[in-house]
Amino acid sequence: MDDSVVGISVLKTMPLFAGVTQHDLENIMKLGRLRSFGPGETIVERGEPGDALYIVLRGIARVEVGGRHHDLGPGDFFGEMAL
Repeated sequence: MDDSVVGISVLKTMPLFAGVTQHDLENIMKLGRLRSFGPGETIVERGEPGDALYIVLRGIARVEVGGRHHDLGPGDFFGEMAL
């Protein structure tokens, strides 16, 4: 399945985008940048200034907060505090 189709499907499930039209979801996907990360690859380092919101479309992203690990799946997001 095309990444943008997957992205729109995931966005539709998120309370953050409740009530957003299909057209606007398509525009949101166009404004964003799709990136893929491999197993164990670091997305952001603790303490780095952030400038992005990351939304998990496929797979699992593991985040560490206060020494504890949390697994995020499709529809979960992180980095919002940077915005």
